[in-house]
Amino acid sequence: YDYGIVLKSTSFDNFLNKNIVCSNSGKTKVDLFCEGGTISSSTTRNLLNTQKGCGLVYGKHYLYCDASWDVQTIHLQKGWNLFSSYLIPKNPDMLAVLQPLIDAGVLIKVQADNGFAVEFLPSPVNRWINEIGDFSPTEGYDIKVSSDVDLIIEGSIAQLPFVIDLNTGWNFIGFPNVMRDGLEVVLPLIDAGILVKVQDEKGNTIEYLPQPINQWINRIGDFYPGEGYKINVKTNSELIIS
Repeated sequence: YDYGIVLKSTSFDNFLNKNIVCSNSGKTKVDLFCEGGTISSSTTRNLLNTQKGCGLVYGKHYLYCDASWDVQTIHLQKGWNLFSSYLIPKNPDMLAVLQPLIDAGVLIKVQADNGFAVEFLPSPVNRWINEIGDFSPTEGYDIKVSSDVDLIIEGSIAQLPFVIDLNTGWNFIGFPNVMRDGLEVVLPLIDAGILVKVQDEKGNTIEYLPQPINQWINRIGDFYPGEGYKINVKTNSELIIS
């Protein structure tokens, strides 16, 4: 359909009743249903009630939301940074997310905590390769740039709460929240005796210091949107961002 910017699409098969959530305002158009009506931000509607008088047809149907994208600007400094985003990019392919930096000639490398990378391989490959796959709001990514630059990401805001799976040892995590938050983010891990250490891109830490201090010390301060963090845990666990 050609009627504006397609923000999000949700497919569903052979249903009698189906609740659809649209994260942005906009007019809707549904395959084999009536066109029109407005879905309010973060409001759930039942299609059969919203689209009265339009026949239900079995098969595959699609809901489209016609609206603008949310935008997040992430400030990167020359050298290595650890970044994340609270957006689900309109095109989540990591190469697409990073394309503005590639076009500007400032991207050197991006690396995930599993060692997979986005980087340029010289001849005979002679192109950018993406081992990471799709961008995820739960992940933090090490990124190296040749100069100070802004990374602009367009997409839809990730819906909280978000559960981040942690593996034993070090993990790169994102902070998919539009608001900053304090030590409360990792307090459940501290209370459970699981947390070893949290570190930001500058080397500041949250960690337990033994005698004579004998307490947890927070040198990071708050967790900020756009920042990534390294976290070390004693066992496989979950971190909930809400």
